Amino acid sequence: MNVFLGLIWILLGCGLLLFEPITGNPAPGIKLGETTLNAGWLALLLAGWNGARLWSSFSYQKHELMRKHALMQRDRTRQSEERPVHEEFRFEDK
Repeated sequence: MNVFLGLIWILLGCGLLLFEPITGNPAPGIKLGETTLNAGWLALLLAGWNGARLWSSFSYQKHELMRKHALMQRDRTRQSEERPVHEEFRFEDK
């Protein structure tokens, strides 16, 4: 979903940034005092936000996979080790 939204925001942002130079009409924008900020920059900012969310989700998945692998490795090494049995803790009927 983040990839899809990121591509939409990139296309919209580029379209809005190129609208004024191509058509000659003023592009839609955000009024900031005396100047007007092209709305394409906001769309590109949102595309970057979606890219950051996509990267963080991949990073989280990789981290979880490595954590699960480390836990499995730890369990395997614990099971393979022979632990000493102390006679005073053996509670079997003889």
